Amino acid sequence: MQYRFSHPWSAFSRRVAGLAAFALVAGVLGSLASMAPAWAGVISPTVSSLSGTNQRLISYRHQEHMWITDDGVYHLLANRGAQTSGDSLQLYNSTDGITWTAALSLAGTGAKSTSDGSLSNGVLSVVYSGSSDEILFAPLKYDPTTQVWQMKGPGQTVRPKTPGGSAGATNPSLVQDRAGNFWVSFVEQDNVTGTSVLVLYYRVAGGNTWINTGVTFGPQDALSTLDSPQRSARLVLTPNGIGVVYSVREGIFWQQRPAGGTPQDPWQAQQTLDPGDPNNVDTDPMASHFSLATDDQGYMHLAFVNAGFPFYLRYNAAANVLAWSVPATQLTSDSINAGYPQMSWMGGSQVALVVNAGSMPRLYQSASRGAKGSFVCTDRMTHPQATTDNGLNFDHPRIETPSKVPSGVSPMLMQYTKNGVQKAYAYSFDASSVAGCQ
Repeated sequence: MQYRFSHPWSAFSRRVAGLAAFALVAGVLGSLASMAPAWAGVISPTVSSLSGTNQRLISYRHQEHMWITDDGVYHLLANRGAQTSGDSLQLYNSTDGITWTAALSLAGTGAKSTSDGSLSNGVLSVVYSGSSDEILFAPLKYDPTTQVWQMKGPGQTVRPKTPGGSAGATNPSLVQDRAGNFWVSFVEQDNVTGTSVLVLYYRVAGGNTWINTGVTFGPQDALSTLDSPQRSARLVLTPNGIGVVYSVREGIFWQQRPAGGTPQDPWQAQQTLDPGDPNNVDTDPMASHFSLATDDQGYMHLAFVNAGFPFYLRYNAAANVLAWSVPATQLTSDSINAGYPQMSWMGGSQVALVVNAGSMPRLYQSASRGAKGSFVCTDRMTHPQATTDNGLNFDHPRIETPSKVPSGVSPMLMQYTKNGVQKAYAYSFDASSVAGCQ
């Protein structure tokens, strides 16, 4: 656990140092305590070693790209852009969230490949889109002694490339149920008509063959453009089975199924979690600007944005409830041009939601599992402003955090562009219930 405090400083240490420096310059060290509220909650970045040529460096929001293993090491699966070696997806290790070391790359991936992963007992199960419109699966095993990742058995093809490339496949999500079976959902789109739909594939525990269940989520239509199907799915464990949060254009929906039965069994009826606002058209090509985290009691925590506002919605896992607490909670009274939300469980009853206000991230936290009225804005993240001279650009300031941070200290990355190269700022924040956004 010592890795987390070595570098960058913890959020608390940086606040204290910032306060002391300001007080010394102003010559008012004796009044430091009285100034604390106005300066509390400001977290500064460090430039990380990550770089690439791909805008999808850490896309998409609803997918998992960062994890923390039991030895306290951070891991990131990123797309570094087109490679002559054909392995754009790269897994990195870091002991401080700043310096990232290449660990393992995934063959057959290109600049458009995206991924989702689930970490359990030192095995990272990854599903990803290949460079030829196929969906692939790879189990990766971690050795904490050497910090080396290796393939745990051969990779598998979930859905192969279709003849002539007639149907594209992208934007996958996976979950492993309590019986050890894997489920994968992704967008399948006709490359001629543009008709797209979210489909569901299945593999029995320990097997190597994937089947199309025939189950789909949401409508099958061509209302979106060929390069913008505007739908994403996030599969998740529920207390008594599995469920899926998915988006179709502006709307966000929920369906679930109990454990057991056959893979082809129909799922329960669709529930609308947020209908969206037709007057605020979602320009995200995958409608992926939502994030989901599950805590140790099975509560699900959903963050999303709508019309520039950040929203939060909780699935109550109490045995006598087992339901979403709709409608969602709007976290700000005014629009903050919210974007790229990320949700994390921070250990115990603590949950955290990071979201951009324009290009400046804000951190909202709850110390009571997201109970109504419990979120406070604890921190603002800063970074240098873009000018005509410094080459900085924050048009797509994507954010990445792990969805599970049981230690209460989380790494965070924010993507930006420096002279045309994709880079990432590194931040670190602590679990807190103290309001600090002044």
